Amino acid sequence: MSNKSIYNVKKNYYTGNYKENTQLDTDDATLYYKSLSIIDNYINNGPSTESTDLKTEYQQLIISDDSTLSALFDKYITIVDSGSDEGILDGVDMKDILSIEDPQTVNYALTLYFKILLKNSALSLDEVFKSISQVYKTLIKDLLAANNDALYPYMELTFLLGQIASSLKNWDYLQGLIEFLNGKVDLASEDEIMLSFLELIYGVSSLDTQSKESGFYFVEDLVFNSSGNNLFVNLLMINLQLSNKNYEEAEQLISKIKSEEDLSQVGVFYEYFLIAQINYYLQVGDGDKDIIQSLREELSQVCELNGTTDRNPYLIEQKALSASFDTITSKYL
Repeated sequence: MSNKSIYNVKKNYYTGNYKENTQLDTDDATLYYKSLSIIDNYINNGPSTESTDLKTEYQQLIISDDSTLSALFDKYITIVDSGSDEGILDGVDMKDILSIEDPQTVNYALTLYFKILLKNSALSLDEVFKSISQVYKTLIKDLLAANNDALYPYMELTFLLGQIASSLKNWDYLQGLIEFLNGKVDLASEDEIMLSFLELIYGVSSLDTQSKESGFYFVEDLVFNSSGNNLFVNLLMINLQLSNKNYEEAEQLISKIKSEEDLSQVGVFYEYFLIAQINYYLQVGDGDKDIIQSLREELSQVCELNGTTDRNPYLIEQKALSASFDTITSKYL
């Protein structure tokens, strides 16, 4: 596969344009991203009309073999379908993954390993972060000691580590990752989109005006170059417009998405669209309490349907606020 083709595959995946990747021929170069695109399309956009579960959908497009990656994908799919993390990584030994000779395969396999580990309800996010950061530290130490001119082979694992760090609001660690990627290693051109997203996450979280502006232009470029109506990219732009208090532009994007005939009302992306609308009405302060309540009720229903009630960040925050309020009132009432 040419570098241009690999660039398009990765761009499609990281901008939520999964369906393009699901139509790829399956080979060693496409297996990882085609498989992830099938899984994330199912999670974020809902199942296709032809399938009842992810395994069925996956098997229609991918033929599994006896490789480490295939075994990990099978485990990942089973967990998504069943919601059970019992025996989550039975039969998988981290040492076996690290002993693989090809660094890119190690990168993909470790990324999948920790994606699966994130679904282990017995582990906190902080515990997963400590585990992945320790493995990452060892890999980077060995990579720098080798002192070769090869392109950086661990970008997918680094991206996942950066996402976890941002979820934990560990901004210093994320900043360190970004500085390392910019100054210590050579990235393949197709991997730069992952660095740009990490910079976007950091920029939006910081108070630095220049970082926010850079993030805005990055997303604006994604919007301009996206084919068709890309819900994920439009959601990014809505959130940036809201953070910059550009309410009219945010409202126009919300109206545009709502007018789409093929808008899926299941999946995680639709959850985030509902959250974006709630945030919009809360920020403009027009007193639309009935609209906000209706959106919150719909969000709860969609999350229950998706099985994400305990993972949706808005519902988690609302539950925590409610618990805090109950604690305070119980003391004084």
